[in-house]
Amino acid sequence: MAVSCHRPPGQLVADPEINLRLGGTMRRRDFLRLGGSAAAGALLAPSTSLAQPASRLNRIEHFIVLMLENRSFDSMLGMLGRYYQKPETFDGLSGAESNADSNGRSIGVANICGTDDDLAIPPKNPAEKWQDMNEQLFGVQTLAPPSAAPTMDGFVKSYMRYSNPLQPRDPTHAMHYYTPQQVPILSRLALEFAVSDRWFASAPCETWPNRFFLHTGTAKDAANPSAPGYEDNRYEYSAAPLLANDWWSWLRAWVGLFIPYFEPATLAFSAPSIFARLDKASLKSPWKLYYTDFLQASTIRDVVSQMARESHFWASKRIVHFDEFLKDC
Repeated sequence: MAVSCHRPPGQLVADPEINLRLGGTMRRRDFLRLGGSAAAGALLAPSTSLAQPASRLNRIEHFIVLMLENRSFDSMLGMLGRYYQKPETFDGLSGAESNADSNGRSIGVANICGTDDDLAIPPKNPAEKWQDMNEQLFGVQTLAPPSAAPTMDGFVKSYMRYSNPLQPRDPTHAMHYYTPQQVPILSRLALEFAVSDRWFASAPCETWPNRFFLHTGTAKDAANPSAPGYEDNRYEYSAAPLLANDWWSWLRAWVGLFIPYFEPATLAFSAPSIFARLDKASLKSPWKLYYTDFLQASTIRDVVSQMARESHFWASKRIVHFDEFLKDC
């Protein structure tokens, strides 16, 4: 993985527009409240038993990991480079990038603003199957990844492949980017702290495999060695009990789909998670998992087990709503 990290303090262009439009100075709690609808994060304290380097790392009280929905760097922060003294070192957008559609027409990168839905572009999800990923990255719709270097020229073709008269698609939506003024919180974080402009997703696919990578380091369930895993763009677990001939196994499996605490062993993603490993690290303060709507991590066996332990009224809670994050901060 290639990573280029920009740390801007002391190197920002003095631009009244960016200071005004992105909010200027902001109190921490005000910032947290603005970002309250974002998503869940994992809050944990560094272990006192870990060897600390000769730096200021030991002054960090908590690490916060915030995972949002899938978006490309170019789409969200690609136009942030001009706010640095050396924009040429920022690996974002120049404004000249384009993809060809199926008719060979060039579709350039573009920004749409001033409409009711400009923050919901693209309104239709880009295709997420493995062959669609290959078309977007390599320009060829195939199951087997081509051996050549990715050309990154198939995004418009892939997006428009699923356009039809009843649900027409706009090819410019596949090449849309946001300005820093449209995404002020993320832009301010990048400008005030640091941003990696070449940090890629674990897998070039949909949401859940990447979330499993974050939580467990893999999207392949250890309980089901025959599962194809993330190369087929889906999370995997052994669903055999759903089709079991034994009525008791069948009942337990289906009940487990709707009652997480029931915890049939074969229905939870069984790969060891970061949360279980943190429990073994003798942390001064335990980890916490915050969520807003659906807790995707509740499909992981380690988290399901923790949820079961917390079902007792006397148990301390580590898996809590995002409102608790605001209180903890």
